Amino acid sequence: MAEIKSSSCIRAVVCGTNECLWTRAGDLRPFAGERSQKKRIPAADEEQDKIALAWSKHLALLPARGGATPAQKASIAVEMGVSVRTVARRYSAFRQNPSPASQINSIPGPTPGTRYLGPEIERIIDEAYLAFYLRPERPSLNSFHQYVRVICQRAGLSAPDHRTLANRISHKNPLERQRKRFGNEEGDALQKAAVYGITVEAPLEVVQVDHAVVDVMVVETSTRKEIGRPWITLAIDVLTRSIVGWYLSLDDPNQTAVDLCIEHACFPKEEWLEEIGVKSSYPVFGVPQSFHWDRGKTFQATGIRTQCERRGISVNSRPVRKPHYGAFIERYIGTFMGQVHLLPGTTFSNSKQRRAYKSQKLACMNMRELQKWVANEICWRYFNTPHKGLGDVTPSKAWSQAWLTEDGQVALPRIVSDRREFVLGFLPYKNRVVGRQGIEINGLRYWDPALVPLINSKNKYRVYFRQDNVSIVWLEIDGAFIDVPTSVRGLPSCSLRELREAKSILRAGGTDAKACADLLEAIEAKRQIEDDAIRTSRKARRKIESRKEAVTNVKKAIDYSVAAQPLDPKLGLVR
Repeated sequence: MAEIKSSSCIRAVVCGTNECLWTRAGDLRPFAGERSQKKRIPAADEEQDKIALAWSKHLALLPARGGATPAQKASIAVEMGVSVRTVARRYSAFRQNPSPASQINSIPGPTPGTRYLGPEIERIIDEAYLAFYLRPERPSLNSFHQYVRVICQRAGLSAPDHRTLANRISHKNPLERQRKRFGNEEGDALQKAAVYGITVEAPLEVVQVDHAVVDVMVVETSTRKEIGRPWITLAIDVLTRSIVGWYLSLDDPNQTAVDLCIEHACFPKEEWLEEIGVKSSYPVFGVPQSFHWDRGKTFQATGIRTQCERRGISVNSRPVRKPHYGAFIERYIGTFMGQVHLLPGTTFSNSKQRRAYKSQKLACMNMRELQKWVANEICWRYFNTPHKGLGDVTPSKAWSQAWLTEDGQVALPRIVSDRREFVLGFLPYKNRVVGRQGIEINGLRYWDPALVPLINSKNKYRVYFRQDNVSIVWLEIDGAFIDVPTSVRGLPSCSLRELREAKSILRAGGTDAKACADLLEAIEAKRQIEDDAIRTSRKARRKIESRKEAVTNVKKAIDYSVAAQPLDPKLGLVR
């Protein structure tokens, strides 16, 4: 600096030239040479700080400009017990930075990030990283090293070793690396920060729900031959990490599966556990304040959102293909699968882990047995195992403590008074008018004498149905539900999928798909083919077992031998 008039008016001379320029104090920066390295100062050390302060006091007495005399340096050397050369070195550092920090001994060794390769080799590494290493084929470090070595040899340069390349890779953007090599979805799951920032203060404040394929082969009950992997729908309470509900099925995830999982989560489970033969007390139940799930079709159904709104349950959907936004349920699914991998017939997570293991040959559990195993796994092992996310407290203890009031009393979760209305409201529905032949939905007609007062009313009513059993639907009117069976009285309990397959067979043969007799014949013929193929076809065995599960899941079948209840003369329906 040649002249200072004010903080905003400073005249500087460019080194090596006669050029002058005016600048401001805010634009000034410390001078750094091309290969200068930033001094590495160790962590706070009281003894080091005292020594540095003493050096600073002595060196501050020396002239800032023009240099100190040999006598002055010798005097300080005697007082500090060092050589004159040490004083000169410290004096030089103090003149550049007149503060005690300049006198703290730096950590020996090169500064982290210091690079000694030439710019040409660094350029080759950077270009090879972008062109070769970030490919979706995910080349190994060894392949990357060979690629760089060939380029360096062609350029007449010495190739860096594996260690150097690994160091360069580690300093690249990790999220970009994982996305380029594994794709955006898996890359985010591997590298992107998981959203643990959900703030919860009460149990059931946030419940996360998701579907997953269970990594184990199950067998058909009668033949004990494998039929593939089932699906499971799980719900977890974020505060206590307790699994509040689950549903196991051979069918692909649908709205009915979500409904049955919600039912399982919201109501006590003692009676259900007794039915499947599990002797356990599992006190986890209650209506949650909010559900968190992804934007899958099964969760975005109108019936699900409508019933949640009616019940005061808020719904939050995470972005598509962003599993890290559902960190708690995703983490538990991984824990759950880790236990599943101990079962005979497991498929593990991938073929690399499975190796020579014969999953199909060693499969031995049917759906009923797997259901019992899942219940024991959740109610016994997981519920009573210390959880790191809870500070090594078990979910069981966290759940019980969460329901204690300030005066030590036990509070109860929110309970639904009308279970039937609550559960049916989550099922898929369609708006229909009631005609003289009843209700037509999904290509079937449904009739019950209770519909007589609604004929020709010109009003559309919500008609709810189950996707795993279309033998009955429920018509909603004024908050009440009427059970309406199919007019095809001989129709067996079948799923919507099976019904559509039977109709496709009829249409392919040029037959009216709405004819009752032909429809029954098509379903029976289709089932006979499946029964005949049971020994050779896994798909047929899976359909048969799914059919059995659908019948089991329908708790109340219609008994046509019992006389119908009389109609309410005012409303024309049974309350």
